[in-house]
Amino acid sequence: MTLDPSALPTQDYCKILICVGPRCDAEGKGRALFEEVRAALAKDFPDAARAGRLSCDSRDCLRHCTREPIVRLEPSGEVLSNPEAGALLRLSAQMLSDES
Repeated sequence: MTLDPSALPTQDYCKILICVGPRCDAEGKGRALFEEVRAALAKDFPDAARAGRLSCDSRDCLRHCTREPIVRLEPSGEVLSNPEAGALLRLSAQMLSDES
């Protein structure tokens, strides 16, 4: 994952959508990433999670099929392939505006 958060506009919230469709999750990697991100989100960013500013959900297909987990960040629309959970959460948190 090589996405520079300073290149993206700040936003009021960031939703992490993880594909768990039949191709991206063929080896269980999508669901494993989803579970890892959800657990880390509650542990590492509890205030942002409680406020609804940083969240994670799964989708059956994000229409970017690969054999690796695909993640889309909303509302920016950025799509990432096979990110590490910790790096994904740090990137998402950095994209949040300081205002809320």
